Amino acid sequence: MQLPIFGTSMKYIVILFLALGGIVATAEAAIPNLPENCQCGRTVRRAVCAANVPKDVLYRPKFSGCGGKAAVLLRGDFTDSFSVVVRDSQNRDRFPPAGSGYGGCSFALANSASPPARCSAFKASSEYIAEINGKRTRVICFPETGVSSRFADVRRITIKVRNSAASLKRYCLNKSYLPLN
Repeated sequence: MQLPIFGTSMKYIVILFLALGGIVATAEAAIPNLPENCQCGRTVRRAVCAANVPKDVLYRPKFSGCGGKAAVLLRGDFTDSFSVVVRDSQNRDRFPPAGSGYGGCSFALANSASPPARCSAFKASSEYIAEINGKRTRVICFPETGVSSRFADVRRITIKVRNSAASLKRYCLNKSYLPLN
């Protein structure tokens, strides 16, 4: 029996064959969208799907407290996280590339082992703690809006909870121009 070809957008397909009295039927069902089962850009590890991102992690493409620029807001256990960046589909947290002059950075400075955050649109330009809706919130501001061309390919937030690579949390965004949580 030849099975129909399913769309390439479905990554996981379960084919169930039921044979009852000579009748064979097929059914397809997607494997559940598990919290750590999202691929939002090129990365070795999968990330938490946007629908399952903890409510204490928020993203705003335009946040007034950041002068209308993009922001990540962290509450609860995430408030004291070590660092926060956004990453694009190529897993870059340094963009635009060295040599672009972004942030007033020379090629040598932007291409150094540890360039200043101002050399990248994907690193925090400022941050502060505020009381928002009655909750202590850490606000991380980025130098671009979530609707800018530089943010067009942003796919996820990466949070280093402690100063350890083992503490990385990866959270997918719906789109760079849409709020999350």
